[in-house]
Amino acid sequence: MKNNLFLLVLFFSSFQVSAQWPIRFEAGTYPNLPIWIGDTAHFQLSSGMLQLKTVATSSPASVTTALPVPQSDTLEWALWARLGFSPSSSNQFRWYLWQSQVEMTDSTGEAFYLQVGETGSLDAPELFHQSGAQHTLLGRGSPGGWSRTDNRVRIRILSYADGSWQLQTDSLGGTLWRDTLWRPSGFHRPVGGGFTGLWCRFTSSNAQRFWFDDLHFGSWPSQPPSPICQSPKFQQVIFHEIMPDPTPSIFYSEVEWVELKNRSSDTVCLGGIRLADTKDTVDMPEVLLPPGKLVVVSTAPIIPEAIILNRWPSLNNDGDTLCLLDSANRVIDRLMYKVSQYASSWKASGGWSLERIDAERLCRQSVNWAESIDPRGCSPGYRNSCEGSKPDSGKTAIIQVFPDQPDVLRITLNEPPEDAVPGLEITPSRGKLTWEGSLSNRPHEGRLRLEQELLFGQIYQIRLKNPGLCGLPADTNAVSVALPEAPDSAGIRISEVYFKPETGEDEYVEIENTGSKVVDLSWLMITRSEQPGLFDLGTRICETGTLFFPGERVVLTTRLGALPLPDCGARQIVVPNLPSLTDEGAILGIARWSGPLIDVVRYDPGWKHPALGDWRGYAIERISLDRSGLERSNWLSGSDRNRRTPGCPNSQTFKPLTSKLFSLSSQYITPGLNGHHDFLQIQFRPPSAGYQCRLRIVDLEGREVYRWPDQLAGNEETWRWDGQRTNGDLMPAGWLIVLMEAWHPDGDRIQEQEAVAVVPD
Repeated sequence: MKNNLFLLVLFFSSFQVSAQWPIRFEAGTYPNLPIWIGDTAHFQLSSGMLQLKTVATSSPASVTTALPVPQSDTLEWALWARLGFSPSSSNQFRWYLWQSQVEMTDSTGEAFYLQVGETGSLDAPELFHQSGAQHTLLGRGSPGGWSRTDNRVRIRILSYADGSWQLQTDSLGGTLWRDTLWRPSGFHRPVGGGFTGLWCRFTSSNAQRFWFDDLHFGSWPSQPPSPICQSPKFQQVIFHEIMPDPTPSIFYSEVEWVELKNRSSDTVCLGGIRLADTKDTVDMPEVLLPPGKLVVVSTAPIIPEAIILNRWPSLNNDGDTLCLLDSANRVIDRLMYKVSQYASSWKASGGWSLERIDAERLCRQSVNWAESIDPRGCSPGYRNSCEGSKPDSGKTAIIQVFPDQPDVLRITLNEPPEDAVPGLEITPSRGKLTWEGSLSNRPHEGRLRLEQELLFGQIYQIRLKNPGLCGLPADTNAVSVALPEAPDSAGIRISEVYFKPETGEDEYVEIENTGSKVVDLSWLMITRSEQPGLFDLGTRICETGTLFFPGERVVLTTRLGALPLPDCGARQIVVPNLPSLTDEGAILGIARWSGPLIDVVRYDPGWKHPALGDWRGYAIERISLDRSGLERSNWLSGSDRNRRTPGCPNSQTFKPLTSKLFSLSSQYITPGLNGHHDFLQIQFRPPSAGYQCRLRIVDLEGREVYRWPDQLAGNEETWRWDGQRTNGDLMPAGWLIVLMEAWHPDGDRIQEQEAVAVVPD
């Protein structure tokens, strides 16, 4: 008891001296600045973050530190978290915002905590109040924000004097908040003092996949210190040159750096602003930057005047998003670069910088950056080698719209809007439209808030007004948007399978929305199995919300560019883990995520057309989307003219059933693969179920050419004939008779016959 008392006294006294808020987990800070207690050996510092590490003990593991005393009625907590898995009840974390005692258990003490990880796929953050063994849910955030296999989310929680709580999250790790407001009643707020902590439950495979950083607690709004000079306003300081991949170096040190430019007429102070990418944020020192001047920022002295930082947000070689943020997390400048902006592949492999061409034209960044042409590979601290005038050209357009909430649309544009506010209109009208700005880590995307919520069952059209962004003309073609609904068993169909592609082409699966509902494709997965009803492989069609409209076709492939689509208005969606379509055949399915199968089809190499020898390069097409996809008679290889029809109507079709009891889809057949009457569809609709059917094809002399096994008919039966004899040989030209006999146990008999001509291809 004396040892525990001594530990707590030491803990509190050390905290008063050494606590540094907000807490950023830099080298040498953990577990001493501030003092952390608990399972401290189960966590480690990793790249400036606190990371759970593999331990020999079973989970959960937790660490705790003391909270400072707040100075206002509104309390603020903030945290950056990364989970390298999709959370569940077996792999989850709790953020104890406030707890009454140092060591919390599920049955002792009082606490308010945020939990992420639950059974199912919703993964909504949940706020709980704990009093002893009683845990009460106070509110849930929006579902789906943690359903990826690599989640990087920034969280802010506010507790107000009236007892209400506000959760703010950015699922891309930035500060463009998505809000949820809770108004629980009957619960007091956290009192002054107390403790905060991180608690992780994990399986062995995820014991190293929890990371935390930027832990903050205090009064809100926080009061920043008075600046010693003028802080830069929006786009007064901009990114001017970057070196994302310095290896191999041509002239300068092999170290990453960025160059900033003060394009304003004021001397600005860099102190208080931060340099950030999608993963990390670092503070800038108190440095004055005169008008028009350049400064290089790095971790090594690239040039004598460079600003040297102890921490650095590592720049991804293939592309990243960089931001300059002020003390209130407002964007001063943002840059999204891609390796594709290098025109020369040998320069893209390292040692060459990217330069801004025109510092006075800040729209359309994708065309305003170019690889350096300086023989040293870059020009740090000097005029850019590519500097010149870059007039804006082209059009601005809407690429995609998705409803994040019934009254909030996420709009993807072909160019970042920067500081511009796009003019938008929606039909039917939903009242006043308010542009809420671009997403912090996806500058091409922004949120539009509607005065009135979208209605289920209604498809809306949204378009850009003229002029578009940056004064450019706008592509005013309308883009559809609607609230997605859960698909039913009559909604989504697999219509075509390409499983033996030509060399250099990719396999694909075509799906079609045959229902009346707008569906979110991120709710669906495609499966592969050996038996109907079960599947051994399954993958989500897409990770982000994507609308699929009635009558629309979508082609699922593993990469873009390997499968040119005909101009039929269909979309191609990349599914990196699309189940491999083996040449031996398999069963494919479309299922709701963590739900039942919606459609099941079988494909088999033996189902090729008898006139086809090798069907490499031929797709297999579903003849009728209303009939089962497991029936051989409902599939046929594509025609010679259209070996595959991704995104277009299938080349093999049939005439719908007529009102007659017995009917043929055509009066003639051209056996082969010309796409015109390649097969004969034979249909029988008996007066009632229970008839035994016998179907044969004979020549004009009554000799049997082809015969199907006798079968018991239901309300409707369909057969297919591909123009071959029973032995597999193709029939020569001439007239034939299709004979059908049906008899019922009550004594009723039906005899039908129709003539059909075999016409040479």
